Amino acid sequence: MTEKQIAEINRVHTAVDEFASAMKTRLTRGVELGHTGWDGEYPSVHLAGEIHADVQAALDGDGNRAADIGNRAMMLWRRRRAGASPVWAGRGYE
Repeated sequence: MTEKQIAEINRVHTAVDEFASAMKTRLTRGVELGHTGWDGEYPSVHLAGEIHADVQAALDGDGNRAADIGNRAMMLWRRRRAGASPVWAGRGYE
C-alpha cells in the first residue's frame, strides 16, 4: 500500500469516526426525548420515507439531518442483518 493510500484511508476513517459521533449524539437525544422502536417496532417503510425527507432538509442546509439519514440507514441495515424482510418487498422495487 502506498503512503498516499494510507493517508486516504486515515482521512476516511477520521470522517467516519466523526460522523459516527454525530450519529450517536442524535440517537442519545432521541432516547432522552423518549423515542423508541429503532430496532424493529417503528415500521421500516416509515424510516425509508423519513430518509427521503431528511435528504431534502440536508440539501437545504440542516446539518443535523445528515446524521439522521445515517441513523435511519443503520436501523434498516441492522434489521436486514437480523433477518427482517426488505423495506420495499412486495412493492415492485425488488
